[in-house]
Parts: sequence; C-alpha cells; structure tokens
Amino acid sequence: MTTLAVMAAGTCAFAQIPDQKPDFPLPEGVKMETFTFATREEGELKLDVYRDASFDGKDLPVFLYAYGGSWASGTRKDAPWIVRMAQHGMVGVCIEYRLRCKGKQIPAEAEFGAQYDEAIRAAVEDIYSATRFLLDNEESLGIDRNRFVISGGSAGATSVNMAEYWLVNEDPIAEGMPEGFNYAGVVSFAGGIWKYGTEDPVWKSKPCPYMFFHGNKDQLVPYARVTLQACDYGAFGPDVICPQLKEMEVPYHKYTSQEADHYMAGGPDYTASENPAAIDYTEQVFDFIDRVVILGEKVGIESSETVYGEPRTLEWAFKDLLAKMAEELKKQQQ
Repeated sequence: MTTLAVMAAGTCAFAQIPDQKPDFPLPEGVKMETFTFATREEGELKLDVYRDASFDGKDLPVFLYAYGGSWASGTRKDAPWIVRMAQHGMVGVCIEYRLRCKGKQIPAEAEFGAQYDEAIRAAVEDIYSATRFLLDNEESLGIDRNRFVISGGSAGATSVNMAEYWLVNEDPIAEGMPEGFNYAGVVSFAGGIWKYGTEDPVWKSKPCPYMFFHGNKDQLVPYARVTLQACDYGAFGPDVICPQLKEMEVPYHKYTSQEADHYMAGGPDYTASENPAAIDYTEQVFDFIDRVVILGEKVGIESSETVYGEPRTLEWAFKDLLAKMAEELKKQQQ
C-alpha cells in the first residue's frame, strides 16, 4: 500500500491551431504544429507534432509521448527533448490527456483501485483518440502507421503500458481502434501495469516490443510488484513483465538503474538542461527504435548501471534546488 499510495502524492477534427509556439526554443529546421484531437466534457484535448524539415515528404516513424504527474498534473510541454526524436527522423508527438486525479486526496486502500482505474482508463481513452487522429491523417502528416511507438513517464508510462495491455487483451476500452492495428513499440520511463486482480499480468496475444527504464528502488511505481487485497488491485513493474516477454519471445530492452528511485520517470533527459544532474538516455531509445522497431530485430537486452557513491535519486537530482529552497526558507524565518 505504501508504494502505491505515494504514487498518488470525443470528437476529432484535422484543424491546425494558429499562432501556437513551443515553450522552448526549437533547433533550426524543426517545426511544431498543434492540433485538437478530441473534445471531452472537460474541454478540447490538443497535441503538438514536431518534425525536422530534413525528413519532409517521407513516411516517418511516430514517437508519441504522454507526460507524468500522478494523473493530477503535468502538461504536453514537459518534454523539450522531443525535438531530438524529430531530429532522428521521427514525428515526435506530445499529447495532453484528462487528469482524473487532479485535486483528489490519496484514497483509502479499499478505494485505491477504483480511483486509479478510472484515471488510467481516461488517460488510455485519450491515448487511443490521439492514435486514431494521427492514423486518420497519416498521409498529410507523413507518418508510417506500422512504426508507431508510444512512450511516457511515470503516470504517462503506466498509461501507455496499459494502452498496449488492453489492446492486445481486447478489453472493451479498445473498441474503436483500427482493426488489425498494434503499436510497434512501448518505451516506458518508470511505469508499470496497474490493473484489477492481484495475479501477474496475463496476455491474450503477444504484445509489441517494450523498453523499460526503471530504478530497482523506485518508491512510487514498483519495480517488481505490489498487490492490494482490500481492493483486489495490483501494480507490476519490469521485473515481472520482462520475464513474461522473454517467455513469449517478444523483443524487449530493460534498463535498470541499481539503487535508483523514481528518478527515471522524466524521460531520456530527466529535467531542464540547466540541471547538471540530467542524464541523457536518448541514444538507448534510438538503439531500441532503430534495431527493434525499424529493423525488426528479435532481441532481448537487459542492462544495468550501478552508480557508486550516489545513485540516481530524486533527492540527488534536485539537491541544488532543495538547498536553495532551504536557504530561502531560513531567510524567511529570520
């Protein structure tokens, strides 16, 4: 319960939204377009499409990213590194999705499953809607539907994991997805499979290839498993999922950071560029996409890093910021 509890701390129209600018500078040759992909009771949902002019006119792989934030916070502008996906020859897409936990307190164990199942299902519905929007407009956007990768960090990672899990398990939530379509890959930054039932995940058919980045001491999203008997709910991480993929001969890359906590949640470049603690994992992502998604290699890779002395943790990543906050608090108290 402790691990899971801490984790909690439409219609489509192909119409570009005018005068939209990114919140961060774009490299020369990279452009961004914003579209509305769905309309819900809460309002319009938008996505940003990034592509490099060097690859115009080609059918490009898609890299769709869903931000993290415990299904309570975050924006589609939280991943400035998406431009590197465009520079690598992909169409980078950052989406927004409904945040059903916004303003809610951590529920009691008996209600935990209900609250988070609702939140995840809303996010997955929006991921499916964004997927359909992109597929419906594949020619004008220049994308290849057969090389469609979904990715996310933390809550976003769990949501994309569940999008693939429910799709291959033919859950009713996946009704309306194009017949015969499946994603070409899932890249998960500190995410897992969260579902009703305390038994390990069961796959009705083979999923697409997976890539996991996870700390084995993640205190928010389990690296292995946590089950809640009171609400018949479980959360399962790469230490459970990857052996299943191996048994099914599904390609996967599992990158484990020993003694690391939820630090891996922020994507290939954890935080803003001015943070000296940012670690760039984009080359590992490119390797997975190039070898598994594009070349179709059926390879399983498990790699592990051990950082001696000071492992990757959120406290380590934000130590300078925390020190400044403590100093400011001290001044205010004087």
